[in-house]
Parts: sequence; C-alpha cells; structure tokens
Amino acid sequence: MILQLTGISAGYGAVKALHDVSLEVDAGEVVTLIGANGAGKSTCLKVITGLLPASAGHVLWQGKELAAVPAHRRVAEGIAMSPEGRQVFPRMTVRENLEMGAYIRSDANIEEDMVKVFQLFPILKDRLQQLAGTLSGGEQQMLAIGRALMSKPRLLLLDEPSLGLAPLIVKQIFSIIRDIRGLGLAVLLVEQNARQALKVADRAYVFEVGRVVLSGPAAELSSNADVQKAYLGL
Repeated sequence: MILQLTGISAGYGAVKALHDVSLEVDAGEVVTLIGANGAGKSTCLKVITGLLPASAGHVLWQGKELAAVPAHRRVAEGIAMSPEGRQVFPRMTVRENLEMGAYIRSDANIEEDMVKVFQLFPILKDRLQQLAGTLSGGEQQMLAIGRALMSKPRLLLLDEPSLGLAPLIVKQIFSIIRDIRGLGLAVLLVEQNARQALKVADRAYVFEVGRVVLSGPAAELSSNADVQKAYLGL
C-alpha cells in the first residue's frame, strides 16, 4: 500500500469531524469515499495533505509517517490534490496555472508533461493563453486536475470533481479519471455522485458522521441494499 490511514481522528476546534478512520490506497487503483455532506470525506483529504492535523492516528505514505511533514513537502513526496471548487488562479493563464502545478520541479521534462496533460484535456491546449477565470466550470475542473498532475504525483486526490457541472461534462470527467488510472497513478476520489464514483472505482469506503461504516470492492458496494437506498436512489 502506498497510503495507509490508521485510527485517524481530527476536527475543527471542539467539533470532531473524523473518528477512528482507517483506510488504504494501493498503487494504480481508484478508491472512492462516498457519503452525505458533512460525513468527513473532505476532512479526510485535508488530513492526508497536511492541511489539517490529526488529533490521533497515523498517516503512512509508502510506510513513512507524515505527521511531521508539512503540506508543501507532501506535494514533493508525490501527493497532489485537485480541490473542491477547482480553485484555479483566475487572473493567470491556463499555461501559468499548469506551470504553478510544477513549481516544486526542477527537471527538464515539464513541457513534456504539459503535453501529456493536453492529451487528457485537449481543450486546455486551445485555451493556453486564456485567463483561467474566463473558462467554463468544466474547463476549470480540467485545469485543476491538470495542474495537480503537473507535480508528477503518485497519488492524486480529487475532491468533488463533478460538483456543479453539466451531466455531459460529468461523464467526460469520470472517463478521464479512468484514463488517469491508466497512467499508473493511484486516485483517491471524494464524490457526491456515488453512482458514477462506484462505476469508476476499484474499492470504496462509505462515511457516516465521520466514521467508516462500510468498505469493500466498489462493485460489491453497488449491490449493497443499504448503499443503494441511501446513495444510489434505488
């Protein structure tokens, strides 16, 4: 396993958002976290990235404890996130946003990796000199994912990539997630659209009120009566 969370608890002041959460992500697989709003899914990503310290438990990255590693160093370790709400730099061009994704790098392959991003998201090549703030929501989401990929991560964290997007664009984003797995990356996906998330994932964890209440192969959870009733509208 490249990522292991064991017994993680975390919160915001007196409000505890995670309770004894344990999960694993292996190289080359897509793992999804599903659950209602406020269930703790995004908080879990914040703990992994170092944006929120855990009050208990361990975050192990390739067997190494990350507790003392600050957020910016975790990117250098190979963990990158495309955040909820996209959060592109609106007054910078598409190229400049992608270059910001590679800010930790000093190798000679940055332009080559930008070409790989264009292979995943051809529209970004057409928008290269356009200000990111003038892109559509779907294009901004593609840019946010592309920016994260420019750091050459081993693990890509995606926080609500379909949020606020038209159904056709949602379908395209999930197709691209499959393509990203084909690059050999691990993906940890937080997603309200449980139906699409379970289709693209290898394994899944179901969060309720800050706890993992179910986990297993995504196909198996898709057939679970409780999951169908609560999250799939069946």
